[in-house]
Amino acid sequence: MDGHCHSVGIRMYDIREGSFIKEYEVLSDLFVDHWDESAKNKELMLLKPDKAKYKYLEDQGVLFCLFAYKNEVIVGYSVNILNTHLHYSDLHFAQNDIIFVHPDYRNSPLGIKIIKETEKAVKAKGIPLMIWHAKKDSPLDAILPRLGCTHHENIYTKVL
Repeated sequence: MDGHCHSVGIRMYDIREGSFIKEYEVLSDLFVDHWDESAKNKELMLLKPDKAKYKYLEDQGVLFCLFAYKNEVIVGYSVNILNTHLHYSDLHFAQNDIIFVHPDYRNSPLGIKIIKETEKAVKAKGIPLMIWHAKKDSPLDAILPRLGCTHHENIYTKVL
């Protein structure tokens, strides 16, 4: 996918496909911000990305990542897994693993652009279904219905 430049006020940014593994070290600060903001059970959900598993998925061609750059610094990302459904084996889908925009860019169209660019790229790969996960009452939870997404099911958790 070609990079797309977008302007936000006087700020310029570029959204393009990239390698999770190649960007892994650069992403570490954003991962901490993302975890701090979104992890609900921090005592159980310790931030420790499984780099080997991400590399395996990337090597298999089923990890699809978009990164948003400002002056070649990553300020947002969308990491997705391309798969077939266990119950509907003919159904190919993309499932968002993580999406994040640095807080400095939240009052801009950047987050929506990342979502739209993710969906556009996934569709271009011939995948007809995009699955987004949003924490209840989060900004993403409010944005997705405005972008044409429908509520499909609820996920409940219980600390044991």
